[in-house]
Amino acid sequence: MRWTGSRPPTRFQPTRPAAVPWVSTTSTTCPSTTPSTAFAIGDRYFASVPGPTFPNREYLLAGTSFGHIRNDLPAGGLSGRSVFNQLDEAGVSWKIYFSDVPAGFLFAYVRTHAAGHVVPISQYFADAAAGRLPQVAFLDPMFGGNKNTETDEHPPANIQIGQQLVARVVNALFKSPNWPWSALFLTYDEHGGYFDHMAPPSAVAPDDIAPMLGPGDTVAGFDRYGVRVPSVVVSPFARPHFVSHDVFDHTSILRFVEKRFGLPALTRRDAAADPMFDLFDLKKPALLHPPTLQPAVVNPAQFAACAV
Repeated sequence: MRWTGSRPPTRFQPTRPAAVPWVSTTSTTCPSTTPSTAFAIGDRYFASVPGPTFPNREYLLAGTSFGHIRNDLPAGGLSGRSVFNQLDEAGVSWKIYFSDVPAGFLFAYVRTHAAGHVVPISQYFADAAAGRLPQVAFLDPMFGGNKNTETDEHPPANIQIGQQLVARVVNALFKSPNWPWSALFLTYDEHGGYFDHMAPPSAVAPDDIAPMLGPGDTVAGFDRYGVRVPSVVVSPFARPHFVSHDVFDHTSILRFVEKRFGLPALTRRDAAADPMFDLFDLKKPALLHPPTLQPAVVNPAQFAACAV
């Protein structure tokens, strides 16, 4: 079923909080723990911009990078509005569960509202077990450390370590009292430098802010997506074994949150984004009893090779 109205069907307006966790890493290797085969995926999900981590995460959280094209930002964080401003204004609970660096700290608002909102990732597992997940949550992997401790799957990290984190996060959600009302979006902020044969299509420019181009930069605007990245929706309402061929980007997740909680769009980009409703069957939760995922095993020989 594809929903094209201004709001999702009332079946997806639960009386209990709906947790919307999101895990982001930066490799194009799909997790081996098989949520991608058991649930729903999009094979035309693109990064929001043909650039690095920071701008793409800014699109996820604000629908724009405010002109930024590099992994840079003002000392105190971006002053522009993001989804976190909107969630607080609408009385929607939210948290960022982080491993070493909260990606939400890209925004000054999050830095000044961190108390009770920005917590270590260990709290996610406690909240999931207790059925206390917030209505919207973002999960950040470990970006730093050596190749066998980094969990973001970014080259040259050992991706098996990142896959173990994905397995732990997904299995914790499966066992949580929040599971019947949850939707987890698993994706990667950018492609990690890998080749993809599919050229990124054109996109809606988010605003009238020009890119902060430097010497030698390609002259271009924010009117094209970045390279394709994997995306998986893990939810009782996900369509099992389903592959969507519609075009999505990080602002599709933002649009999903906006539609779910009746929030206005932040920019022209998220206003035009497809909220990924066709990955769900909102009339019948086919995966209310989640499948058993394959164990996420770390190969000792690979672990040793990555230790060099």
